[in-house]
Amino acid sequence: MYGRKGIPTEVTLNVYDLSPVNEFGHPIGLGVFHSGLEVDGREYTFAGGGGIFDHEPRKAPGARFREAVNMGSFTGGSSSLSRAIDSLREEFGPDRYNVLTRNCNSFSSALCEELVGKPIPGYVNRLAWMGSWFSCLMPPGMLGDAPVNQGGSSSYNAGYSMLAPPGRSSGPAAVRGGGSRNAFQGSGMTLAGSGGSAGTTSGSSTGGTGTGREGELSDRRERMRMAALRRAEAASASAEAAAGNNGGGGSAAASSLKMS
Repeated sequence: MYGRKGIPTEVTLNVYDLSPVNEFGHPIGLGVFHSGLEVDGREYTFAGGGGIFDHEPRKAPGARFREAVNMGSFTGGSSSLSRAIDSLREEFGPDRYNVLTRNCNSFSSALCEELVGKPIPGYVNRLAWMGSWFSCLMPPGMLGDAPVNQGGSSSYNAGYSMLAPPGRSSGPAAVRGGGSRNAFQGSGMTLAGSGGSAGTTSGSSTGGTGTGREGELSDRRERMRMAALRRAEAASASAEAAAGNNGGGGSAAASSLKMS
């Protein structure tokens, strides 16, 4: 049962790891985190497609529980909790999810402010906040799918992988659903070409493209060497002309310049 009105109910922020890099980032206040707000036996969170939903505390699908943070006490009772959640349903609707600007941590913070009057700790959503500066560089489809979703279904893979169970790889293939997404696809182009087949290289240094690049580099070096020689010859000719005008001293200087 929900807490009665007037009886304090503890509000807890449950924080989860979505990437192994959190082991290094967490001590300095950075990481890829999921969160949900636990109130009287249920945990409330938010995801694309599912909107606001609840589940058993500390068991978010596809994420590893890291820590619980006591956010204070709520005395409003079940009806006040329902009103607080309902007031956020429009802002955090099923089609409003954005992994950088309106994610599960954004919802946890908004609900926490409704219940206890303060936001969640900044480190939980700091990396997403920093990433929002560059959101225009990310494919739109990558922004709208949540790493933790209702029922554990998600096609999300934004360059990091969620933690895999023991004995399994934590690389892209270990992301829930077993799939991986290559964010950079297509033929592309090389610096020396204009696209098409010029961009689809195997990366081998012994292939035809690699040989062509090496030849181009050699030609460029030869052109630079010849240009330097021409400049030296022009300088020598100028010195000889000056020597002819100034007599023997100038001739000696020209000869010295030639030898150098």
